[in-house]
Amino acid sequence: MHILIKSCIFHYEFEFIHPFADGNGRIGRMWHTLLLSQWNKLFSWLPIEELIKERQQEYYDALAISDNKADCTVFVEMMMQIIFDALNDLDTTDQVSDQVSDQVEILLNCMGNEVLSATQLMQRLGLSHRPTFRKNYLNPALKNGLIEMTIPDKPNSKNQKYRKNKVYYVKNKAENNKTYSLLYNFYVSVSSPQTSLITVRARLFCYCGCKNVPYVFFYPLVYFIYCYNFL
Repeated sequence: MHILIKSCIFHYEFEFIHPFADGNGRIGRMWHTLLLSQWNKLFSWLPIEELIKERQQEYYDALAISDNKADCTVFVEMMMQIIFDALNDLDTTDQVSDQVSDQVEILLNCMGNEVLSATQLMQRLGLSHRPTFRKNYLNPALKNGLIEMTIPDKPNSKNQKYRKNKVYYVKNKAENNKTYSLLYNFYVSVSSPQTSLITVRARLFCYCGCKNVPYVFFYPLVYFIYCYNFL
């Protein structure tokens, strides 16, 4: 049986057993990512947690149907489709990125770590034609997840500004860097305002065990999550 199918079955069975009082979903998705990343490094920076973020209802519906039928086929097929769609999107994004990389790179370099409006960005780039700026610089960077809006629910707001998407850079570095890969996957598994600090620590012990890395390795990240989510 192929690892893609095996990992989906494991994911379902873990959720079915539901061994912990809290955090079973995130831990199951984290283990799913681990199994796939051992087969193909691509999944080290494309975690299952993130793949289902936009399809959560479909995910929970498939779990419920599989539970009712006592058959995980529906869940496995749904997860395989999510993975297939994500890989297709990734391939398309890579092609677009190759075409606009020079202009987008210039945009990212001029942004630094600041939060800037479209007008400020155009001034730094030395551009005066707004349609060209949006077509060749701003829109490709937004589409590829390199930058993000400060007011995403109001894209045309006069107060709209842009900043670099830090999570993207961690993902990008994780592609060829084990340290960033470990940090990013653990961050995705616990980065929620609803996740308690006790739960973060419990999941950390599980994660360190499955990754065979020392607990102290994650101290800085745990501190960051605590400050970001709980203060």
